[in-house]
Amino acid sequence: MLHKRYNSSMNEFRRWEEFALGPGKAGRDIHVTLDPNFNITLGARAARRFGMSDSVVMMFDKWNKIIGIVPAKHNAPNAFPLVRKPRGEHRVIRARSFCRYYGIKVMRTTAIKAEINAQGVLELDLKFTRLCVRNPEPKPMLVPEPAAQD
Repeated sequence: MLHKRYNSSMNEFRRWEEFALGPGKAGRDIHVTLDPNFNITLGARAARRFGMSDSVVMMFDKWNKIIGIVPAKHNAPNAFPLVRKPRGEHRVIRARSFCRYYGIKVMRTTAIKAEINAQGVLELDLKFTRLCVRNPEPKPMLVPEPAAQD
């Protein structure tokens, strides 16, 4: 919905566009990141929903570019340990060999779309990612030019 308002004190016309998608699913999403050191970090909510196993088996769907992660026993062949950090409930998978083998790399810490499917596999869809920026240096905002309207 477009809201038009005239600001008489500045002799300017504003064309407000209402953000129709709302605030998102902040309380329900699971957060998973991949950093340049090939660490896959499962946020606390992701770790709880995924289960608190000690290790995981990692899989990769080359065609769809999806990483699959399933809980495993610590002595399972090909199992990666889930590292518990001293502070917080998040877990880290040190996935250097996995990422190098499949050519997966990022230049900065990147959030990956994650969901747990019906079979209990945590799927990380590499086609849907966004950079994670904490305390960025102040930079001028770049706003796209408005489309020409008749």
